[in-house]
Amino acid sequence: LGIRHIKVTGGEPLVRRDCCQLVKMLKSIPGIEKVTITTNGVLLDRCLAPLLEAGIDGINISLDTLDASVYRQLTRRDEIEAVRRGLWTAIQKGRMQIKINCVPVLGIEEQKLLEVAELAKNHNVHVRFIEMMPIGMGTQFAFVKEDALKHALEEAFGTFTPCGDVAGNGPCHYFAVPGFQGRIGFISAVSHKFCSECNRIRLTS
Repeated sequence: LGIRHIKVTGGEPLVRRDCCQLVKMLKSIPGIEKVTITTNGVLLDRCLAPLLEAGIDGINISLDTLDASVYRQLTRRDEIEAVRRGLWTAIQKGRMQIKINCVPVLGIEEQKLLEVAELAKNHNVHVRFIEMMPIGMGTQFAFVKEDALKHALEEAFGTFTPCGDVAGNGPCHYFAVPGFQGRIGFISAVSHKFCSECNRIRLTS
């Protein structure tokens, strides 16, 4: 049917004991070119070796802040150190594309989004900021538009230059930033609608 790229997501896929085996099985299907995974990073440190052995091509880590107290406020969990360990281990391995998915929900300063952006400055990772969609519980959080966040980031780091090449298969548009090893991207379903161009099919359990 033309499907060549598969992303294992959830919920949190790494709580499934057979997740790494699933990645290996997907990679073995003729015609499948790339298998990636999206995780909250809590179990990544212990699962990274089997994921690499299975042939994972990329890891997306959902990480809305690097501040321990803010992380606890957003997730109701004290797991930021586990996420940090998984992220640093993945960066050190350097064998797959790493992307950080960050959803601004408290405001630029309150959530310390500049610290998250600096991950792309100090490491070869792409940091993508995803607009909170005002649906369900999403209506309870402050909405940060792409343009407002981009303006704040440019004030801190310099002019953003649009990247002509594609760094993924979805709606994210990326910018090069002076002195950054990685890129900054935006996925903006509210202020820059892309539904008409959607190329995703979600297969539920």
